[in-house]
Amino acid sequence: MKIVDRVLYSLVTIPQMLFSHMHGYEKKYLREYHPHATPASALSPRREEEPFDLKLSEVAAETRMTGDRKPYLDLDRMLDDGMGTMSAIIKTTRGVRKSFRSLRENAGLDKTRADPAFYAELKRKARDLGIDIMGFTPVPAEFIFRGKRIMFPNAIVCAQEMKRSDMETAPDITASVETLRVYANLGHAMNRLADFMRAQGIPCQVGHPLMGLVLYPALAARAGMGCLGRQGLLITPEFGPRQRIGAIFVPLEDMPWTGGEQHSWVLDFCDHCNLCVRCCPGGAIYEEPRPNTPGVFTTIDNAACAPWFSLYLGCSVCIKVCPFSRKGYDRIKQAYERNEAELVIEDASSP
Repeated sequence: MKIVDRVLYSLVTIPQMLFSHMHGYEKKYLREYHPHATPASALSPRREEEPFDLKLSEVAAETRMTGDRKPYLDLDRMLDDGMGTMSAIIKTTRGVRKSFRSLRENAGLDKTRADPAFYAELKRKARDLGIDIMGFTPVPAEFIFRGKRIMFPNAIVCAQEMKRSDMETAPDITASVETLRVYANLGHAMNRLADFMRAQGIPCQVGHPLMGLVLYPALAARAGMGCLGRQGLLITPEFGPRQRIGAIFVPLEDMPWTGGEQHSWVLDFCDHCNLCVRCCPGGAIYEEPRPNTPGVFTTIDNAACAPWFSLYLGCSVCIKVCPFSRKGYDRIKQAYERNEAELVIEDASSP
């Protein structure tokens, strides 16, 4: 059983090897369309080395935490997780490849305006494809990662829920499998939505949720979908921090822009809460966000996060313990408005 367990855990580290392969697609196709792409601003944040880019074996050896991970005791569950992981990895890889290859399909498309009926159909199509939340916003150049480029100046931001029951198991691998599943499914849905738009004569570029060309959480917050929490994740009324985010970049000039400050109270609540800071196993979440570039803050110490992220293939403890996931946005807002935030924080300390 222990041997099979080790084999499964080695299988689910495959995304680390595929990540550099995915970056190869990005460099190839964005180089081809380089003259037409919008570059990052001089103010753009650097994308620090992602935990996915680190080798699990090296990190585990350095931190000597390999033995802390719980082994599988149930063969059926082990096989289910293994099959789910491999399916998600394959689907994600195909989705990333399509997001760049499909740029060729923009040839001859130049539509920059659409009528209200189109946007109504776009939203309906998105829901049918499993996209749970959608927002519309221009893309600030400073949100584009340094060294990255996007083809069009505006974004349709898309998000999909990660199931609470699975995320409550974090840092168990079940939470990681759910995260990979949503990366794959959201990327697939966004590619399908892009196909729909191109069929209407609208050129577009899919920013796959696993291939960050821009700061997706900040972009989603700008689109009015939620507010950035202390752990740097988007907090939405629908799911708290339990979603993955991507964006479809378009030249449309008349989109039904979303936005506003209706979620800004979350920042003050996070200042009082800090559960994610206290519960992070690596102590990786800064108590005070650190300025990165104008309007952009760094909330995570990647060097501290990486060992746990790699060991547990995603960790997600900061999602699990967040009151917005466990107790719900509306309930917390009501408590906050009654000056009872401390009570809901205490209540959220246990599921």
